[in-house]
Amino acid sequence: MENNTLDAPDIKKALPIASFGSLFWNGQSFEEPKLEVEGTFKAAQVRNTDKKQIQIKNLKRWLKQARLIQWDYKNIVKRKGRLVRLQQSKPKKH
Repeated sequence: MENNTLDAPDIKKALPIASFGSLFWNGQSFEEPKLEVEGTFKAAQVRNTDKKQIQIKNLKRWLKQARLIQWDYKNIVKRKGRLVRLQQSKPKKH
């Protein structure tokens, strides 16, 4: 099973300036100070107003963490709102 790990929300309506961001559904688990908490579960995001603000090194690190750290949102109702971290599967060799 694979969870969505990244979303690019349309937040133009929420902010008076043009901006864009990256939202990681499991981003709070990364313990990264540059990611802002979003919501009450595990999501965290970074917002940018210019493409020059994107830090590729950080983005690559967060994408790697997103593959390693996954939560079982599929069974959240069955567990009465409690999230359980999924076991990490072994990476495929290329």
